[in-house]
Amino acid sequence: MVNQMPPDVKRFKVSLTSLFLFSAGGCLIGCILGFLVLPMFGVHLDWLMAWRIVNAALSPILLVWVISTPLLYVLITSTPVGFSADGIYAYSTFGFRRYIRWAEISKVRKHAVLNLKVLGIYSKVDGKVTRLPLYQAHKKEFINEIRKFAPPNSPVLKFLN
Repeated sequence: MVNQMPPDVKRFKVSLTSLFLFSAGGCLIGCILGFLVLPMFGVHLDWLMAWRIVNAALSPILLVWVISTPLLYVLITSTPVGFSADGIYAYSTFGFRRYIRWAEISKVRKHAVLNLKVLGIYSKVDGKVTRLPLYQAHKKEFINEIRKFAPPNSPVLKFLN
């Protein structure tokens, strides 16, 4: 099975905005949950001390956030996805390049973590999962490309909204 994406296949890369919002939302949810969960375990919060900790930690957290988002983007843009008349070029859960033919798709499941939506495309042949991120930079072109190549009865089509 061919895993390399041919040069004539249009490549799609994920959206930096989605990744940025994901990391910001995760950071915010983590901070809020931290302040809500700690009192449940009997930890008394001195609000003045908590304010000092937040002020002291804010700069390093923002620095890590600002540095990690572009690094994550570089990592993910080096893994584009593409479509052909034969199938889908994407990646496994662990980032290994995967190719699945349209006829080999047994089922499709949509997974979401905060604002990041990913299709899990299961193979009839080997049962392996190919991950197709839906948070693309050029969403309309991405969806049009799938509709252009996917067979009419493909289970991938019902998840394109």
